[in-house]
Amino acid sequence: MHYWQGFYPMMGFGGGLNFFGLSLLVIWSLVWKGLALWKAAREGSKPWFLVLLV
Repeated sequence: MHYWQGFYPMMGFGGGLNFFGLSLLVIWSLVWKGLALWKAAREGSKPWFLVLLV
């Protein structure tokens, strides 16, 4: 057993699947965040826009 196996789970078996799942999660989150920011901007709600932006 190599010393790095416990520290880098992305390098082991299934690393591509973990990266693919994380990529999908990031894309999903960015799409919904973009829609929420767009809606807040169209309604002129500056406080909600700032909350969502952070």
